[in-house]
Amino acid sequence: MSTGGRRVAIIGGGWSGLTTAVDLTLHGFEVSVFEAGGEPGGRARRLTLDGHTLDNGQHLLLGAYHATLEAMRSVGVDPERVLRREPLALRLTSRDAAFGLRVPRHGGPVALAWALATMRGARVSDRWRSLVHAHALRRLPIQDQSATDWLTACAQPRIVIERLWGPLCLAALNAPPERASARLLARVLQEAFRTPRASDLLFPATDLGALFPRPARDWLIERGQRVHTGARVRALIPETDGWRLDRTETVFDEVVLATDPAGAARLLPDDDLSHDHARRLRALGAAPIATVYLDYGPGRPPGEPMAGRLDRPGQWVFDRHLTGSPGVLAVVISGHGPHERMPRRALAQAVIEQLAQERQTGPAPRILGVVREKRATFNPRPGIESLRLATEGPRPGLWYAGDHVDTGLPATIEGAVRAGRLCAAAINEGSNRQ
Repeated sequence: MSTGGRRVAIIGGGWSGLTTAVDLTLHGFEVSVFEAGGEPGGRARRLTLDGHTLDNGQHLLLGAYHATLEAMRSVGVDPERVLRREPLALRLTSRDAAFGLRVPRHGGPVALAWALATMRGARVSDRWRSLVHAHALRRLPIQDQSATDWLTACAQPRIVIERLWGPLCLAALNAPPERASARLLARVLQEAFRTPRASDLLFPATDLGALFPRPARDWLIERGQRVHTGARVRALIPETDGWRLDRTETVFDEVVLATDPAGAARLLPDDDLSHDHARRLRALGAAPIATVYLDYGPGRPPGEPMAGRLDRPGQWVFDRHLTGSPGVLAVVISGHGPHERMPRRALAQAVIEQLAQERQTGPAPRILGVVREKRATFNPRPGIESLRLATEGPRPGLWYAGDHVDTGLPATIEGAVRAGRLCAAAINEGSNRQ
């Protein structure tokens, strides 16, 4: 059914907003995207530091990211060419400890049991106990609680929580298990081990912007749609027949708020219908991610694409040689912690000293930069699901996209893309009913 050329403004050109735009274009809508930054992609975009093409943060994709892979294909990107697929393998070390886990290549429901039975760095008794009770990890907790309490109730040994589930929780949810939602972590585990190859790690062979944001922008423009970068929207003005943005005279039939939760709350109308939505959006809170980029020079031998740390401050180390930056390491620090109060150079130096403990990094590196995303994700605390909103806004013609929309997933690229698809489907369905 024709949409009658209905105009949609999408505020936010991240993965979710661009997914909404692509899907609405396929449904026949006229779309205008407004992105405040100079690059599309939002919190998963390209940036340049000291001559290196890098990202504003490291984002790891999984084989379970079906919506993300389909979105890439829809704008002409072949995931097999830009992503390197590897079976899930984790190596986490510190000065005096090491832990390892590897999932068999076929993946699927039995892969988790096999991985727990063969993990290194835990006693046989702990491996056995973790394996015997692994079935409990496949069930969602009836009532939300901290991930630590849930894992303990699932009879997971303390050392396995500390060396496996804790680091994975911090990476997937952006919070340590004692402060993270058990239901969100349980959904991540369900998705990762539901089907064969779902737990595979998909390492980008290019910058994040080339995976989807820039191809999506180009795809939209080629089809006559408008994508504005460096275009911050500061207000929405209700009109009798739709909505107008402060920076344009065009009246739009629909407006999609595809910003972070606080940004969406600021743009909502100041009326009784919107106050509860604004309160819930603000209550979602935020959690930061810092990424330290270090250049050890092209002579440094390529290492593993990803390795974990059991000490602090750095938590995950990504070798950027796959993306064309040999010798560059990206060290990720997720969630809240003392690092937030450290000056950038002091934090980078602390990471350098941490990595030097393994004596595998060679000469002192050049610090390319420290990227801090203070609002990288919503705060994934227990009970957070009660605050998340569906795609429908508080007034007709207002909609939400973004990884904070209630998809059941934490704030990930896959959650953002699914939210965008849900939003576009809801707008299209509503248009067809009119």
